[in-house]
Amino acid sequence: MTGLLLMSLAMLPIGFTHSLTLLFTLISLFYLGTITAEPARETLSASLADPHARGSYMGFSRLGHALGGAIGFIGGGWLYDIGHWWGVPALPWHLLTIIGLLSLWALHQQFHQQKKTIIYNDK
Repeated sequence: MTGLLLMSLAMLPIGFTHSLTLLFTLISLFYLGTITAEPARETLSASLADPHARGSYMGFSRLGHALGGAIGFIGGGWLYDIGHWWGVPALPWHLLTIIGLLSLWALHQQFHQQKKTIIYNDK
């Protein structure tokens, strides 16, 4: 989850950046988050997969990257155009930050749920 946090936090200031050095620094921070998150995602996928079908699971997990990449490039360009039209050129970066933070919150909820105690009444 640290990798996703780094990726999300690097996205927000990119929309406000006017310095090439700062832009490269933020992109480096984003990719540091990526190389932190990817092995954890791969390990989780492999641990949840049936050992006899692990290759199929891993291949299917990459389908999301293929479809998401295609939709992301088109959608990102569309958001960039809309942001400029509305006078908010940082719109795609703000939305990516929000999506990343919501994903982080959902993962936190998924993996840190408190166990609910069931109290039985003996009467």
